[in-house]
Amino acid sequence: MTPGANLPGWRRRTDWVLGVQRSVRMRVAFQLLAWAVYLGCDAAVLLGMHLNVVDRPLGWAFIGITLAAQVLFYLLLRSGWSQRRPDPSLMIEQSVLALTLVAVGYAMAGPLRYCTLMLSVLVIVYAMFSLTSRQTMALGLYAVASVGCAMFVMARLQPLRYPPQEELLLFAVVAATLPVVSLLARYVSQLRERLKREQQELRDALACAHELATRDLLTGLVNRKNMGELLAMALRREAQNGTAFSIALADIDGLHKVNEAHGEDIGDEALRNFSRAIKKTLRQSDVVARWGGDEFLVLLNETPHEYALMGLRRLREEVAGHSPVPHLPALRVTFSAGLVAHRHGDTLIRTLERAEHSLQAAKDQGRGGLVLADADTGPRVDRPMPPAGGEP
Repeated sequence: MTPGANLPGWRRRTDWVLGVQRSVRMRVAFQLLAWAVYLGCDAAVLLGMHLNVVDRPLGWAFIGITLAAQVLFYLLLRSGWSQRRPDPSLMIEQSVLALTLVAVGYAMAGPLRYCTLMLSVLVIVYAMFSLTSRQTMALGLYAVASVGCAMFVMARLQPLRYPPQEELLLFAVVAATLPVVSLLARYVSQLRERLKREQQELRDALACAHELATRDLLTGLVNRKNMGELLAMALRREAQNGTAFSIALADIDGLHKVNEAHGEDIGDEALRNFSRAIKKTLRQSDVVARWGGDEFLVLLNETPHEYALMGLRRLREEVAGHSPVPHLPALRVTFSAGLVAHRHGDTLIRTLERAEHSLQAAKDQGRGGLVLADADTGPRVDRPMPPAGGEP
């Protein structure tokens, strides 16, 4: 069955005309609204030709240009091509074309030319919802200039039909009216821009608040509260789908000695670099949280014990191979960790207790130890290679 086959016929036809993507639908809908205005103008041109007020060749050329332009803009918007542009609505291009056609229509309309001037106001009002305040003001100036050129040219070419004095007075009215409309439209554009800025600031503030609520400020890792929620979600998945998970509880060995010897700033830098090493070494699907002062908890989703242990070994090598503080190259830190798999039916509290016991067993074995619980042969201790030396 093809997608959308169950939709009502009118809905499928509407999607075909407007598109499915929301932003495209909105732009195409505005374009079709402009079609209605253009068709009304074309109907007026047809009436003018019927009444012998509008020259027929010019009238048909005007109708052909308007229809071709609207079809072109519709295709550019409906196909999504316009989304490559800085202004996906192509409002500047459409507005300049519309004001140019208003000036041409003024030159064609003869005694009915006064009716075309209101269309300039309509174009500016239509554009102010998409353009910036500067663009709106520039559009108003272009409207005055384009109509002024049409008045000047026609007063020179057909002075009997376009009396120069009458055109001058009419231009004065246009020059006094359209800039005011542009100023009002500019004010609306400024309000719209300010609203967009305030909305963006609100989104940024909410994102910052979310970051503060879910992240540890020092390390940038998930904080304890958020990790508790993620563990609860993992527990629900395990209960519903049987999706297994493991957790590793790691503790930096002797961080208090680093603080005492070098100061808490160095200790904080060691914590940050250790956090970066964890994120660099483990999988993207693994979630790491700062669980306490120098404790970290890793949530490993759908990871067999052996693979989880291999990841902790890589992390141990990464941490042991580099100083956590660049300007103290002799400084080395290690960590101990306990790794456990969640047992079906256990509570999170019980699983965390087992991880704490495993961590304590690792620390009892000395610096850099890893204890893998739940192995078939019981807890397994994984010791690092003897260190090559360095400052503790």
